[in-house]
Amino acid sequence: MKAKSPPSVRDRLLASARTLISRCGLRQATTRRTAVDADVSVSLVNYHFGDRNGLIRAVYEQALAEHRAWLGAAVADPADVRPGPEHLSGWLIALLVRRAMHTDLIGLERTLWINAARVPGLEPVAQAWMATVLDFAARTEALFRLPPGSRDHIAEFHLSTDLLVSPSMLDQTGLTLACLTAARFADKLTGAAASGDTADRVFEVWRAALMNGDRTRGPASTTWAEPGGVPERILQAALRVVAHDGADALTHRSVAKQAGVPLSATTRHFASRADIVHGAFERAYAALVGNRDQILSPPQGLEPDSLAELIAENLLGPGDEIGETFAIIDELFILAMNDPALAQLSRSLIASRGETSLAVLRAALPEPALIARCDGFLWSLCTFGMIAHARLLPADMRREHLARRTRARLSLFSQ
Repeated sequence: MKAKSPPSVRDRLLASARTLISRCGLRQATTRRTAVDADVSVSLVNYHFGDRNGLIRAVYEQALAEHRAWLGAAVADPADVRPGPEHLSGWLIALLVRRAMHTDLIGLERTLWINAARVPGLEPVAQAWMATVLDFAARTEALFRLPPGSRDHIAEFHLSTDLLVSPSMLDQTGLTLACLTAARFADKLTGAAASGDTADRVFEVWRAALMNGDRTRGPASTTWAEPGGVPERILQAALRVVAHDGADALTHRSVAKQAGVPLSATTRHFASRADIVHGAFERAYAALVGNRDQILSPPQGLEPDSLAELIAENLLGPGDEIGETFAIIDELFILAMNDPALAQLSRSLIASRGETSLAVLRAALPEPALIARCDGFLWSLCTFGMIAHARLLPADMRREHLARRTRARLSLFSQ
């Protein structure tokens, strides 16, 4: 029997960089650490890939080929699932379970959208990845004979499910929540009669997944970060670093420079980078849900077009870039994928946004009594998929894209 050839130096470097990116983000995938983990000379990174950016592009190109093959196989008339809308729910649940097994692809996909514009040469890979997702969604629409326009809904759902099945959320609650949400999503796409039992079970799991099991509470208040104090200045500076340069750029040194304080001040108040990250996530959480009382009482009878424009305005910032708060949350979601403490907070954030979305949906749609609590959660979840797609569009196309997609989802949820 012929012995299997050992992996080449190039393959070892790719495997090393891929592990670092999917588990730790781009920040940790330095040329030196990649080479050390691969047990090769640093000079070989430049020899095989030109530079670090070339290595990163190669990692994503390899992952894209695998993802394209995996999604293609999922919609190739699988023998264990019969085509037709009545079989969509079971197929989606099985797909989510299989997706949860591809944990490194999950991490790579989410980092791709927010880093596409930062790494030279990575944007074409991101565009090809998005085209693959849209093709998969179109083939799913055809396979299950879904109404025209389902493609974009499926793509947004797919682009957001990594928030439910990332490595740090693969507990019983997280996976059950993902599966029940998929069932509810299938009901919406197929126009199936709303299942009160399914809706209630989704909501119960959602509520159980919240921080401390209490959906009325956010993260515990941080008493040491009083308004105007040095710790608060440090956390606000951390959020600015994340918004402008990404979570990978968040270090004690970069935060101290942004806050205008000595490096010793950041290390005195925050012993580790993780402490700064956790505090920054809490601040971002508070920015999104702190004004809940006002948001939860929107005027009744909102016109769909007006609401779509309002949501697009809320998601975008100056120059029609993705708004700073949502950009920060996207960055911190990546960190949460492998951090159980942040994972719990990120689930709480999505669920809290679901409460806000629920109130808006019930105010905007003609039959608010038909909108289940889990619909608010599903809406909030898909919004992050919508943002991922919008990131890859030219800035002057984002506002119309977000408004159009919001109108389409309002139509779907009003069925």
